[in-house]
Amino acid sequence: METHPTPEALRKHDLITRKEAMAMLGLGETLLARLVRSGALKDVRIGRFKYLSRAAVEAYIAQLAKSVA
Repeated sequence: METHPTPEALRKHDLITRKEAMAMLGLGETLLARLVRSGALKDVRIGRFKYLSRAAVEAYIAQLAKSVA
């Protein structure tokens, strides 16, 4: 059975879970998956689990804020 990386390892590489990204973006699982498939966000696979870069999610939020302003 494969386990998730430790929280310390994720923080070291500034990675967040898909669930955390969904909370940051206020999106559901389907829309987050669409953003990843379209290339708007890139995920990272570690074993069988996928994570996103916190910086990439924050940059996407900033890009959205710019397009609205």
